[in-house]
Amino acid sequence: STRHVVGSGRGVYETGQSRLPNNSSPFYSTMGFLVRKGNPKNIHDWSDLVRSDVKLIFPNPKTSGNARYTYLAAWGAADNADGGDKAKPEQFMTQFLNNVEVFDTGGRGATTTFAERGLGDVLISFESEVNNIRKQYEAQGFEVVIPKTNILAEFPVAWVDK
Repeated sequence: STRHVVGSGRGVYETGQSRLPNNSSPFYSTMGFLVRKGNPKNIHDWSDLVRSDVKLIFPNPKTSGNARYTYLAAWGAADNADGGDKAKPEQFMTQFLNNVEVFDTGGRGATTTFAERGLGDVLISFESEVNNIRKQYEAQGFEVVIPKTNILAEFPVAWVDK
């Protein structure tokens, strides 16, 4: 979020994105799954995340933008797979949320829970983040899975005037 520096007297303006061509963002990502070495739970897509034997780690959607994108991407995947039955995405999301082992307040906490505490089968985060986490914890042999249905997260832009 850029809110904490906007209006701080440091020349930071929230209108950064509106100053770029086509209201664009210079950085974006989709969602990715980080799974344990060898992908022991055979995770390939969102539908695998609602199985009763799978435990998820991602931040709390009430406190994390990362988690809000996770929630929206999961809902989108369920909605695409529902065949027109509007009750199916709600059922999917209920099971999806029931499979969350830990709701940390942010992405760093979720990473620590998964990588250092060893909890969960899948860490869900931005694709750019799961690739960095895989490199950071290379010795653990984590693998990256990118689901077929996804969401484009365009990150906020702050413009700094000198």
